[in-house]
Amino acid sequence: MSFNRGKCKTYLLGCERTRRAALIDPLRENAARYLAAAAYHGVRLDYVIDT
Repeated sequence: MSFNRGKCKTYLLGCERTRRAALIDPLRENAARYLAAAAYHGVRLDYVIDT
């Protein structure tokens, strides 16, 4: 799943088997949105990666 706003692109990558996920290049002001998306997809956010 990707979240696109302006020049910043944020990605939520999750594993169907382990239900673990990583969030890549998030924006702080969208934290609630990312957590809601992870919950909706049934994954646990374990990693946040800023590139």
